[in-house]
Amino acid sequence: MDDRFEDVGGDVLQLAREIQEGYFPENEDLNIKYLFDLKERISDGRHVLGRCQRTNDVIRHFTKGEVKDLSGYQYIIYLDKLAYLNMSQEDKIRLIRHEQRHILYDPESKHPYKIAPHNIEDFIEEIDINKQDFSWLSKNAVIAEALYCQAKEEQKKKGKGEQLPLRKLSIRKMED
Repeated sequence: MDDRFEDVGGDVLQLAREIQEGYFPENEDLNIKYLFDLKERISDGRHVLGRCQRTNDVIRHFTKGEVKDLSGYQYIIYLDKLAYLNMSQEDKIRLIRHEQRHILYDPESKHPYKIAPHNIEDFIEEIDINKQDFSWLSKNAVIAEALYCQAKEEQKKKGKGEQLPLRKLSIRKMED
C-alpha cells in the first residue's frame, strides 16, 4: 500500500513559520503539522491544492512526542505536493497563508480548536492581499489538473507496476 502523505521539508516549514509570524502571530503557540498530499484530491469538481483540519484527541495523543510541549498537534495543513512543487514562490506563500487563515483558536471555549469557514471578510481580505493576481488559486488548480493528466499519461506508458515519483514537471505544448 502506497503512503498518501509525507512530511514537508524544512524549507516549507520555514516559509510557514515566516507567514505565521507575519500574518497570524496570535497562533504562534499552536502546533501545526504540515504534510504533502501525494494523491490528487478533487472536491466539487475542483482540484484541492491545500486544506486545513483540526485534529481530534486521538491524533493529539499519538503526536505528543513530536512537539516540544507534549500536547500534540492541534491542526494539520495538507498541501498537494505536485501542485506545490510547480507553483511560483509567491503562490506558495498565498496557499500557505490561505490555509493558515482557517485556523481559529478560542482558548475560552470548551473546544478551543476550530476551523474558520470561508466568509465575506476573508474573501475581501484575500482579494486585497492578492490584488496583483487575484486568480492565483484557480490558475494553479488548472495547472495542477494538467500536471496530473500528464503524470497519468506517463504512468500508463511506464506501466502499472511502478509508481512515478511526484516532481516538478513542465507542461508540454498541445499538438495541433
